[in-house]
Amino acid sequence: MCYVKISRHLFHAHLKEFILIWLLTVLLICTKYNDYGLPIISLQPMKAIALSFFLSWIAIFDFHYKLIYNKLLLLMFLVGVCFLPFDEMSIFTASEIVTTMLAGGAMFLMLSLLSRGGMGGGDVKFAFVLGLWQYGADFIILILLAFWIGGFLAVCLLLSKKKALKDSMPFGPFLCMGSFLTCLFGEELQSLYWSLFV
Repeated sequence: MCYVKISRHLFHAHLKEFILIWLLTVLLICTKYNDYGLPIISLQPMKAIALSFFLSWIAIFDFHYKLIYNKLLLLMFLVGVCFLPFDEMSIFTASEIVTTMLAGGAMFLMLSLLSRGGMGGGDVKFAFVLGLWQYGADFIILILLAFWIGGFLAVCLLLSKKKALKDSMPFGPFLCMGSFLTCLFGEELQSLYWSLFV
């Protein structure tokens, strides 16, 4: 597949697809926080909506072009940094964020090297930036979800003979799904994880 440069035309070409996906994610976020009795114009719902904005574009581009663009990741990183002063920050939280970012990036770098191109550099950088938005136990949950969903779909495609073992499949959309599901059901998924594996 040839490299497709990020541009205004590229965003415009997938705008309808993005609007459909993003509006659905925003609706789910609003429903969740409304059930919790939190106003939409507050930190956590707005942070979740901002995260879903980036996840939607990254999933679309990686699905179609197998590319996760540096400019999009940089913007996602900068917006994530802008949310930090409004979070309940402590030295422990700050160190947890940095540790998650470094550990996430290092883990995916190792996977990229071991898979010899099966996991791309974009996935490595995406995992690093995701650690800024979802850290600690949330990051572990989203990674597990991404691998479970990706693995399940890969098995289904292999069994249906729509994909062969030699075929590659972008992992970014699965990271996006894992991230968004963690955003919606993080506490419930953590409770389930600890009850099953601890």
